[in-house]
Amino acid sequence: DFQNYNTDLRDNIRNADAQMFVAQLARNQEVNSVFFYDFDVNDEGKLKYVFWADATSRKNYCLFGDVVSFDSTYTTNQYNMIFAPFTGVNHHLQSVLFGAAFLINEQTESYVWLFETFLTAMGGVAPRLIITDEAVSMKNVIDKVFPTTVHRLCMWNIMEKLPENIGPLIREDSYFWDRMNSCVWGSKTPAEFELQWNSIIKDFVLEETEWLTKRFSLRESWIPAYF
Repeated sequence: DFQNYNTDLRDNIRNADAQMFVAQLARNQEVNSVFFYDFDVNDEGKLKYVFWADATSRKNYCLFGDVVSFDSTYTTNQYNMIFAPFTGVNHHLQSVLFGAAFLINEQTESYVWLFETFLTAMGGVAPRLIITDEAVSMKNVIDKVFPTTVHRLCMWNIMEKLPENIGPLIREDSYFWDRMNSCVWGSKTPAEFELQWNSIIKDFVLEETEWLTKRFSLRESWIPAYF
């Protein structure tokens, strides 16, 4: 019965759910004026972007917003919109939310709107450092909207992509992973990292692997030895 009711409800609100969502954000702001939200629609009146940050999120940013992680890799919803949270870490090493958004796509104009809106919500105070994925559009927008913010790439995201960019034999080689993890996570200086990296590339005959060559060229943005 519940499943049938839920299905009927979804059908009934199918063409109005975005409006209902925005209306709920407006009600939240009426209850607490510190609640912030903004949105934009296309020429057909369909929702393109929406961002919100409640009072706790904005307070979190005031206290712990020096370093911000921005993740736009969530797309598991029926509208194929991107869920993009801004998160950080508090003094107990717990994750805290600074705000969240839905975006229709990952184009430059989407990120410009979002980052400018985020800046407005946080009183014009940009983060000192932001961590993102490798999207080129992301870097260009950060340089434009947060010109004084240091930009770093997510190490976890890069290392997660490594297995698909090396051969199956190397992928199963524990010796390779011991050396690569030691190189990436354990190098104390740039010289040590480069020595280990070049040695691994040579020993496992990976000189022609374009993905690894590109990651090496970006090393100052994701290898701790360069920070």
